[in-house]
Amino acid sequence: MIVRLIFWYVLCLAAGAVVFPVMVKTMTKGGHVRINFRGRYIPTSLGIAYALLTIVMLLGVSFWKAGIADRVAPMAIIVIGFALLGLLDDTMQTREKGGFRGHLSRMGSEGEISTALLKMFFGGALSLLVALLYWRDQGIMAIADAIIVALSANMINLLDVRPGRAVKGFSTAVLFILIGSVIGSFFGKSGILPVTWFLIGPFAVWTLIYAPIDFRCRGMLGDSGSNVLGAVMGLLIVWELNATNRWVALGLLFGFHLFSEAVSLTALIEKISPLRWLDKLGVKPD
Repeated sequence: MIVRLIFWYVLCLAAGAVVFPVMVKTMTKGGHVRINFRGRYIPTSLGIAYALLTIVMLLGVSFWKAGIADRVAPMAIIVIGFALLGLLDDTMQTREKGGFRGHLSRMGSEGEISTALLKMFFGGALSLLVALLYWRDQGIMAIADAIIVALSANMINLLDVRPGRAVKGFSTAVLFILIGSVIGSFFGKSGILPVTWFLIGPFAVWTLIYAPIDFRCRGMLGDSGSNVLGAVMGLLIVWELNATNRWVALGLLFGFHLFSEAVSLTALIEKISPLRWLDKLGVKPD
């Protein structure tokens, strides 16, 4: 398995090394750019590369890796669905603000249905669809898993307002989830699952390839990328953690969203020195 896994990661690395630079050139040439926090126009929606790479990855893995075929369809639906929903936001000229309450308030007072609200509704519906199609034998836990995926997608999206923040948030969360999985192996679980190595692992590889683009402010993930990374994080939680730990994760996700509604994450990070240092770590705008 180790040899096959190394070969698999080499292929994923090569694919990512080709696709991300092509996306930068394509989006720039096509004029799909947005002003970043420094006032510069840079290509956005580079995260759509994750969806393109996922199609190729799932095509390959479904042929030669037995035992994870039942995970291929849920991942395809989640990744491609959230990428398209994110792209809907990315095609707008401005980034809507105000949090969930702000969007609901504008809908009530002005009749305005923002793309963020559309994304929240259909993202939740997409997660529920996957739960009903593939996880319904788990009962109420299937509904909880659907909420985990939807909230995870939005969590990384909320972080993606400064260079490197979504990448660091995704990487840190994945690390803690895998540590929790390893600890869980001492209490009856079999350790990190093959589906994680073969289906989730490539996203870590592709994120490493994308990171220099993000850290140097040469491009943005866009909602099409941050939503996908968050949704993949949610799938990792669902597939790797036991029921008890998934309920804990769900509570933490709810807590994060309630906190972000009340407090500006960027303002908080700027006020706390260790968080400010971590936020700027590795970020070197060109």
